[in-house]
Amino acid sequence: MWLISRVARIAPGILLALFIFIQPSMAWRLPFVPENGLGGITGKLTGDLQPVGKVSVVLVQQDKIIDKTETDADGFYKFRYVEEGMYDIKATKDGYRTCIVLKIPVIPDHVTKLDFYLPRFNNDHMPDDPIVETYDHYYKYMDHPTVSYPR
Repeated sequence: MWLISRVARIAPGILLALFIFIQPSMAWRLPFVPENGLGGITGKLTGDLQPVGKVSVVLVQQDKIIDKTETDADGFYKFRYVEEGMYDIKATKDGYRTCIVLKIPVIPDHVTKLDFYLPRFNNDHMPDDPIVETYDHYYKYMDHPTVSYPR
């Protein structure tokens, strides 16, 4: 009985400490809820079956740069508070082939998920030109987690 009362007293403190220390590192990966009629885009970049960190990811609409970000060490990126429309994403990193994904839909109050592949240059015969695909191509092959998808 003494042990149960002791655990009951310290458990809330332990949970609070875990929340404080774990929450900031996990915040990057948690889905976010867009608001005020805006949307968002989030996903993960992988290359050679590994997450790729420090990738420059640029959000473009009609040849105009809308926003820029960089993937974290686990390959995650996100664009928050994006207006409704169709967008392109360009991902670049030295030693990797550039990847461009076209026609990514953003609708109000939804998060569009886009995971894609950034191959590493592995020989002199690999082409330098970017890989260009559409969102629909990637959408067919993605896992569909609990974020909202426009369809």
